[in-house]
Amino acid sequence: MVLSFLWTFFVQYNPVFIKIGIFFELFWLDLLPVGTFIPPNSLVATLLCLELVTLFKVSNITHIVAIIVLSNIFSYIWSWIEIKSRQNNNLVFNNVLKRLKFNLSVDMSKIIFVSLLKMFIINFTIFYFVSFIIKFSYIYLFPFISEKRFFDWNLLFLLATIGAILSLRLDKLYKALFLGLMGLSVFYLFT
Repeated sequence: MVLSFLWTFFVQYNPVFIKIGIFFELFWLDLLPVGTFIPPNSLVATLLCLELVTLFKVSNITHIVAIIVLSNIFSYIWSWIEIKSRQNNNLVFNNVLKRLKFNLSVDMSKIIFVSLLKMFIINFTIFYFVSFIIKFSYIYLFPFISEKRFFDWNLLFLLATIGAILSLRLDKLYKALFLGLMGLSVFYLFT
């Protein structure tokens, strides 16, 4: 949500940016990076969405939803990148332990610098590669996205509260959520 405020402050004022930030904050509320669990990167999804909405000057809610879906799909790439990065860092750490075991010198500042540099280059490259893919996906999908009259920000916020409901960890809420989504899907398909 802070990212959407900063985006609004530095790029341009648009209330849609704040709404996008609120949506992602609610949607990813359940997924906390605790322990070994690495959730999809909500910050990347928010940044991709804000970038595309700004670039294409999107104001139609159904087009914004398409961008949100595309952004969320690609946010899962970052959890995979994080897993691979941690595995690589574990190998480096094991090499440091081996060197220390045999009383060999270790330049920790160089190891940290190389690790941060690799992380920056990989994240920067993949972010713009994914951004490029999403831009062309959106351009290709744009003519096929029809405007839904009943779809507005209130419904989108209601759908985003799924994250808040899932964070409660109650079985009855999961069942009610499933039944509600099925009912909404049937209503959406037949209207």
